[in-house]
Amino acid sequence: MARVEIYSDRLILKFSRSEQFTSMLPGTITIPRAQILTAISTSDPWLWVRGVPKRGIHLPNRLARGIWKHRGGQDIVFIRKGAEAFVLDLDSSAPDVQMSPQTQLPPQTQRILVSSSQAALVMQELIKDGTNLPPEKRQVD
Repeated sequence: MARVEIYSDRLILKFSRSEQFTSMLPGTITIPRAQILTAISTSDPWLWVRGVPKRGIHLPNRLARGIWKHRGGQDIVFIRKGAEAFVLDLDSSAPDVQMSPQTQLPPQTQRILVSSSQAALVMQELIKDGTNLPPEKRQVD
């Protein structure tokens, strides 16, 4: 399961070697907080998956890791059956933040779905740490 680190200016997802191998993504992805439009905790992350797998692994309704391509762009998906998840919608028009090439988001990424036993806690931390989300966009189901 991905490890999540939350800072005042960024959110970092760190993946294990097996997650890196199955998803074909780098071990660390950094998301600038300025790019997060909405953050949602959900008990059924499969409802939020859109498009078709581009690269990675997909076992229908059991496991999805990698990049999913859809008409408007692509999503990063790390979900598994029976686990809560958090969903981050990203603003692609936000100004880019200088990061090392190993940790930056793949281009055209619009949404990130990550299963975590601590999904609700991640949501609380995003809100508590002074996230830039307006109150009407802070959602937890």
